[in-house]
Formats: sequence, structure tokens, C-alpha cells
Amino acid sequence: MKYKFYHSLKGDNILKYLSYLSIQQENSSFCYRFEMALVEAYLMWRRKKYDWELIDRILEKGNPQLEDPQERLFVETVNTPIGSYKVFSAFYLTHKNLLSQLLFLAHKEKIEQSKLALVYAILELSNEIADRFCYGRNVCGKSDAESVYYSNYKEYSQRDSYNCFCKAELIAILSKYQIDVKCLRPLILCMRRKEYEKELYQLGHSDIFELHPFIEFDNGDYLVLFPANLLRLAYRLCYGIMAKNIS
Repeated sequence: MKYKFYHSLKGDNILKYLSYLSIQQENSSFCYRFEMALVEAYLMWRRKKYDWELIDRILEKGNPQLEDPQERLFVETVNTPIGSYKVFSAFYLTHKNLLSQLLFLAHKEKIEQSKLALVYAILELSNEIADRFCYGRNVCGKSDAESVYYSNYKEYSQRDSYNCFCKAELIAILSKYQIDVKCLRPLILCMRRKEYEKELYQLGHSDIFELHPFIEFDNGDYLVLFPANLLRLAYRLCYGIMAKNIS
């Protein structure tokens, strides 16, 4: 097994590094393999034992059946009645437009802003991550990439917390929408392998993983493990709210 930089990382840092790689523009065509790698890394993180050979194999070979050449933007914009938010689309190809339509419909139907506060807060977190990486409103992916890009230590160490939020940062963002940090607690990922594999078999994907984008570290920081899941979560939350409020 060829040694890679991340093999020397321990604990929370391995999740932070893989999360960081998952939203590098150079890796935009490999979102399926990064999702798989992050799931495996998370399950390893829970039991504090890592299988680098498995992670390497996923990142190097992935699942060719799920990795068609990219024909989409890497970063897109969700337009809403109160502003625009940058999101990472990954393989959620229709979510940006559907979410935008739902939010404008909510405005037209005069649905209380407070009911949609968490949706907007989730979008704000996505936008903040994109801003930290200096991504524009619409960024093309690298559809011709032949292999996963691995950043070196110097590059990563300058950006190792770009996908993380400390409590003060969360409060500052969530307070804009008048919601408390405790509203994020039900969205913290807590998943066991059997649950994941059961959903994968029955649904072809994992709602547990996709709809719980946060990991809380012992120091109180929140990591957005796979930032594209913020778009997925915002859409599903908004859809549920609209279904309840429009007869």
C-alpha cells in the first residue's frame, strides 16, 4: 500500500481532511467515491480503528457505474426571496431548482418566515463554506480529471477548519434566523453500519447519512462531513414544511 499524507492523521483530523478533499474543485467528478469514503471513515472513526487500504481503494477506484463524466456545475446558486446561497450540488442534480421554486412558492403563499428559518440557516452554512474557499456563485467542475487530487500538508493546514464551525460561529449565523444551536442537534450524524447497509439495500442510498450532515467533536466544533448534504437537507426540510402548510 502506497503511503499517503492522510495516513498520518488521527482521530477527528482524518474526517476533516477527507471532507476538505470532497469539495476541492479538482475532485468534483468523484463525489460518489468521496461519499463512500466518508461513510467508511466515519464508521472507522466511531470505533477508533482505521483501514487505510479500504479508504485508498475507494478513492482510487470507486464505483465506475456511479461516476459518469460530469455535465454540471460544481458550485451552484439557490435563489430565494431573501437572497442567494451557494451550494455544492454533487449528485443532487435537481435539488437547486426545486428548492428555489419551493421557497418562492412559500413566499407567494405567505408562509411564516420562522417556519423556514432552519432551511435558510442550512443554506447560510453552505454559503459560508463556499466563501471560505473563495468559490464564486457558479463554478464549473473538472469533468476531465483522471484521478483524485490529494492536497499536501502545507495547503491543507491552512484550510483544515474550513468545513468546521465553532460554537461562536454557529451562534452568529443561526442568530440571523432567530434559531438556537440546539436546533442542529437532531441533525448530528449517528449511524451504525447495519443501519447504513440496510438503507443502501432498500433505497439505494442512505437517508441517515444524507440528512444528518453534522458531526460534533469533543471540543464542541461541528464538522460538515459532506457539504453537498446541506443542499439535500435544506430541500427535504423545505419540502416537508410546504407539504404541511399547503393543502
